[in-house]
Amino acid sequence: MLPRMNKTVRTTGLSAALLLALLGCGSSTSNPFGQLDGAQNAAISDACQCFTALEYSNAAECEAALEDSYTATERACLEEVYRTYNAELAPNTACRLAALDVGVDCLNDVVDCNATGVQTCIGDVGDAFTECPAIPQAVEDALDACTP
Repeated sequence: MLPRMNKTVRTTGLSAALLLALLGCGSSTSNPFGQLDGAQNAAISDACQCFTALEYSNAAECEAALEDSYTATERACLEEVYRTYNAELAPNTACRLAALDVGVDCLNDVVDCNATGVQTCIGDVGDAFTECPAIPQAVEDALDACTP
């Protein structure tokens, strides 16, 4: 399972069949939201190379099911929250980015996309996310307001 960015960027819950979930003005990586969203999507793409281990019929179906989708308004709002609360979000964002990197490395070591190996990598990322620093309630509320 991949922890989802949408509303779970600050929780420990996992979406039920994902791996490493995981969010700029200008390029998509110019703000921490863009960096996190890009890392999440890259991790999902890597995980979906083992789509059969995740019980999907192909990589495209896997990616469509696991990737977060934001409207332009939602994305602009999330980017603004990340700009406004950069200092408060930085420890959690850095932790999640590191967890995604470890998860991708783990997936790269899985031989022949065996389901046990893939699920172990996914579980390890979820466990790492639960250890990330908490986001202050006011910031969580601002993030929640972006994706009603």
